[in-house]
Amino acid sequence: MATPSRSVMDTRGEHVFPTLDPGEIERMRRFGEVRHFGASDMLAHIGEVGPGICPVFAGAVEMSCRDEE
Repeated sequence: MATPSRSVMDTRGEHVFPTLDPGEIERMRRFGEVRHFGASDMLAHIGEVGPGICPVFAGAVEMSCRDEE
C-alpha cells in the first residue's frame, strides 16, 4: 500500500515559518533595517532583484503572482 504524500508545509513548515526568540531577532537587525509598509505597498516586484529575507513581525502579507497573459 502506498504511503500518502506529505506536503512541504507538513514536513518543513517550522523551517518556512520559524518562530524567532528575541535574541535571534536582535541578531537579524544588524543585517537590515526595520521598515513599515502600508496596506497597498508592495514588498517585491516581479522582474526586480528582491530584498532578500523579509521577516514580518506584525500584520499580514498577501502574496500573489500573475502569469504573462
